Amino acid sequence: MVHGMSFWQLVPQGPLARHVDHLWASRRAALPHRLEWLLPSGCADLVIPLHDDAVLRAPAGRIVRLRGGVFQGAGLAATLRATGGAADVVGVHFRPGGAAALFGGAAIEAGGCSVALADFSGGFPGGFPGHWAGLRERLGDEPSPPRRLELLAQALEPAAQRAEGDPLVAAVLRALHRAPTPPRIEALRALSGLGVTRFVARFHAQVGLTPKRYARVLRFNRALDLLAAAPGSALSAVALATGHADQAHFANEFRRFAGVAPSAYAPAGADQPRHLPVPAAAE
Repeated sequence: MVHGMSFWQLVPQGPLARHVDHLWASRRAALPHRLEWLLPSGCADLVIPLHDDAVLRAPAGRIVRLRGGVFQGAGLAATLRATGGAADVVGVHFRPGGAAALFGGAAIEAGGCSVALADFSGGFPGGFPGHWAGLRERLGDEPSPPRRLELLAQALEPAAQRAEGDPLVAAVLRALHRAPTPPRIEALRALSGLGVTRFVARFHAQVGLTPKRYARVLRFNRALDLLAAAPGSALSAVALATGHADQAHFANEFRRFAGVAPSAYAPAGADQPRHLPVPAAAE
């Protein structure tokens, strides 16, 4: 437990495992920092606060409450959220392309934006009255976080049983994740037998990012994992291990995604590499 936080995780089984990496629940007190950047992962997320609306802080300093929770599409930009209050939350972290398989084009149309579940056009197949609102109410009525995750998995299972991903895109994703450093996209495109336009379009229609952009985010996340696990690592070594051309290239890419230099990166914890607290002086 960190800062009054308890955390639970469920790795799905069966058809849902093809599209969802894990489901999670957290219950925490207010965090010491009032704001936190959520750094891009290249995957979509579903976040459902059970006793309040999702609270985000717009770049202009405006507080935004998104009704019923948030669908966060795969994107390249970090998302700022308010963390100054207590929270009781459940969520879903999708595999790359998993959200599009379950919810169709609505997941891609969201882009990298945060969309209120009350406004999310992705069809919900779980059979709860009121769709997303009904599911949220049912989860809130269940006092046990592990049981909440089981209910959430059950609600998503019908869509997972019908979902059909793109096998070509799945093969490209496996190649990207298998390689220690991202392989050349052109080589993957050539193996697909498709022209550039069709190859990029099919990948984007499933993942929400072009192949090159997804590969960049994947490389960035590998760097986050290394830096969070071993603070103070030589940046030149991290740059080399993650396939950057040199340390300057690594620093420039890192700033684009994180908003800070890799030397200034200070995550919430080794197990939270994509959570970047905002110092009070920077609010």
